[in-house]
Amino acid sequence: EEGRQANRRVEVAIFASEAYRQALLAQGETSGTGGEGFLSRMSVEVRGGLNRPMSDFREAGARGDASFGGDVFFGVTPTLDVYGGWARDQFSCEGCDTGEGTDLQGFEAGLQFTAMPEWTLRPWLRAGATYQEAETEFGSVVATSDGEFGIQVAGGVRFPLGDVVSVSPGLRYQRLNPGDFGTLSYLVGELGLRWNIPSR
Repeated sequence: EEGRQANRRVEVAIFASEAYRQALLAQGETSGTGGEGFLSRMSVEVRGGLNRPMSDFREAGARGDASFGGDVFFGVTPTLDVYGGWARDQFSCEGCDTGEGTDLQGFEAGLQFTAMPEWTLRPWLRAGATYQEAETEFGSVVATSDGEFGIQVAGGVRFPLGDVVSVSPGLRYQRLNPGDFGTLSYLVGELGLRWNIPSR
C-alpha cells in the first residue's frame, strides 16, 4: 500500500512539473514581446530614421534630418505592451527665423497593440505621450525651452529574424508645443531593431 502511494505521488509530481513546463512554453509563445516561442516578456528596441516637418513647422523653414531613439517594452498580454524610452529628432533650418536648426529630445511612454502576434508579419499600433524640450541655435547662442508634454502615434509591422531578434519598420507622428517655439508637428519614417530578453 505504501509503495502504491509513493508511486502515485511520483506520478502527480511528474504531471504537475510537465503542466508547469507547458504553461511556461505557452506564455513564451503568446507573449506580447515574445511570440517567437521564446520565454520572454521584456524586449529592448533601438531605432533610427528620417523625419519630415509638417504644417507651421515646415512653413517656418524647418527641413527634415535624422531621428533616433530607444525603448524598453514589457508584455502585459499577448497583444498589449507597455513601453518607455528616450528619443531625439533633429531638424535643419537654413535661412529661417528659428535659427540654424531645431532639435527635440526627451522621454516617451505609452501602449503598443500588436494584431495577430502569431503571424510572421505582425502589424502594430502605438500611442503615447512625450516629455521633450526644444533647442535651437542662433550663431553661438543656444536657446532651450522648458520640458513640455506632447503626443505620439505610430504604426508599422514587426518581422522576427529568429527567437531573439526582430526588425520593425514604421511611421511615427509627433506633436509638441514648446512655448515660444510654436507648434512642432512632424512625421518620422524609421526602422527599429528589437531584442527579446529571456525571462528564465
